[in-house]
Amino acid sequence: MKKLGMNWIQHGLCLALSLIMFTASGVRANNVQVSTVTLTGQNAASQYTNIQFNLSWENSWRDAAAPSPTDNWDAVWVFAKVSDAPGLWKHATLSTNAADHNGQGYTVTPSPDGKGVFIHRAAGGQGNVSLTNVLLRWNYGSDVITSGANVTVRVFAVEMVYVPQGAFFVGDGTTTALQGQFIQGGTTNPFQITSEAALTLGGTAATNLASQTGSYNDDFTSAVTKTLPDAYPKGFNAFYCMKYEVSQQQYADFRNTLTLTQSNANNTGTSGGRPNP
Repeated sequence: MKKLGMNWIQHGLCLALSLIMFTASGVRANNVQVSTVTLTGQNAASQYTNIQFNLSWENSWRDAAAPSPTDNWDAVWVFAKVSDAPGLWKHATLSTNAADHNGQGYTVTPSPDGKGVFIHRAAGGQGNVSLTNVLLRWNYGSDVITSGANVTVRVFAVEMVYVPQGAFFVGDGTTTALQGQFIQGGTTNPFQITSEAALTLGGTAATNLASQTGSYNDDFTSAVTKTLPDAYPKGFNAFYCMKYEVSQQQYADFRNTLTLTQSNANNTGTSGGRPNP
């Protein structure tokens, strides 16, 4: 079964950073592994410390010897949850400055909001990855955690794939009136997405994105047009997607760091009486 890479520790967040407890949990996706999690290099004045861990996964690649616009690669999305009170977890705020992290030769790209990082190959290659003593700077002051608090830290890892920016077609050009099939306005040709600019939906102009008659009526037709705004992602710009579907174990691991209220908000059926420990 594919699982979310996860490991966790409980630490006293003080100058000595003495280890209170360490528990390793089995981790699998494409054998993504997180191990030996610890805290190190605390700066009490600036209220940050480093989350250190080992990270490995299999069947990694980067398809170009040097960075290029069409280069693509696999990566691991890494984030941490922290707790300074029983049953209450916060999403750790990591530095948004890439230079504050150390991927041990691999590129670390933080998200703009500091809620995680992508770790991937810096150059072309393929094969298994084994990184020792990866360091991510955690700005614990941003999470309203004091320098003397006892904290539990859980590190999660999810395998991803980077899709580079590029044009693509939607629709397959089949002349049969398939339900909901994308077409170029006024034709049965596929429609090419060439930017993230606003699109006109419906109508008969060849520059418009239209569709064959679907099972249900759209809010646009050959006679009525609508606008898909610039801000709505079209898939032209580069993006990351998950390499594998979310497993039940992945979802359970994540939900075990939610409060009962947060967990119940994610239920698809009847709520449980209490969260998992």
